[in-house]
Amino acid sequence: IACGKFDKASKGADQNKAMQLLASEKVDIDSVDEDGWSALFHSAGEGHSKIATFLIENKANVDLKDEFNCTPLWVAAFNNQRDVVKELLLFGADDTIAGKPDGEPNQTPSLAARRNRHPGLADYIDGESALRKEDATRIEKQKRGEMTMEEFNKSLRSFLDKKPSVDA
Repeated sequence: IACGKFDKASKGADQNKAMQLLASEKVDIDSVDEDGWSALFHSAGEGHSKIATFLIENKANVDLKDEFNCTPLWVAAFNNQRDVVKELLLFGADDTIAGKPDGEPNQTPSLAARRNRHPGLADYIDGESALRKEDATRIEKQKRGEMTMEEFNKSLRSFLDKKPSVDA
């Protein structure tokens, strides 16, 4: 995976190659392959959080959509890639965009995680969604890069700790 160039025969991501290609300015960071997926989609789905972070910090579109309206956040949630989900949410990825994979109903990233048996991750995404609804400035702060991972985790942890248990 490197800035929109993905070798499906490779055994993983190469952060150095990604940085070299981006630095050469010969590659559009949001270019897509024949499946309509950018490097961020691939790193999100495979859990390559360092490369995802690198791409996001270099202005990759966190809300890019494939032909099924799925986003990198949707792909990461579906594949239970918690670290990438956190990074995407930290940088303001839209948690309301509903993808519709072939033969499936429309589903938000949270529902995609639930449908694929990742309820804890779905709760995490739902918690962030609720925080964004409580504080309209939160997502703008995230998109501007004004929130640290520590602030993000602390606020989300605090919110989730207050949430009543389903078992109660």
